[in-house]
Amino acid sequence: MTSIEISEANDQQSRRQKTRLRLLEAAARTFGRLGYEGATFREIAETASLSRGLLSFHFGNKRGLELAVAEWVHERWIARLADVYQHREGSEIVDRLLAAHADLTLGERENARLLCRLRLDPSPDTAPLRQRMLRIDEAVNHATRVVLGELTGRAPESLGVDAEGRGQWVISALHGIELRAAAGESEQRLLEAYQALKLDLLRLLRLESPA
Repeated sequence: MTSIEISEANDQQSRRQKTRLRLLEAAARTFGRLGYEGATFREIAETASLSRGLLSFHFGNKRGLELAVAEWVHERWIARLADVYQHREGSEIVDRLLAAHADLTLGERENARLLCRLRLDPSPDTAPLRQRMLRIDEAVNHATRVVLGELTGRAPESLGVDAEGRGQWVISALHGIELRAAAGESEQRLLEAYQALKLDLLRLLRLESPA
């Protein structure tokens, strides 16, 4: 393959990736406006200012598009939550973790609803996505261990079963808030839930701090 052919192939691949991203963004916006059931390929294509044929080319059918959007949303959420690790102060890491989660859950309700639905979907085609969703739980668990490690003066990786239990408790609490958001609970009630979780989490973790 000549250098010209390689350049043309790279350009074509770049155009396909940009088109795919436009379709994913349009699908996420359309799901947010009309809900998953109400969104059609026609509406999504119009939102993206692209043809319906491109949706079929990239995703096959609506189920394929749903899974692709969920994976794209999940990767963005992971990137946002990963930023929490840059802040190592105990209370600050809790603040940033819950603030990031709240921004995503409240700002992207339809996306949160989509992730909740697929997390509970036992279908074989959701298995890879459900496995990758565990990365969000791992991020929460790690943040909990960092805080607990700072409060006890121990390395996070040295903490055992008790720390694992604390992390799972936080994960379950956040899943509960996600489900409430997906069910349409008011933003004010959800913000109150995040605040209550923050206070409970700090109180719980301080119990592990040396006297």
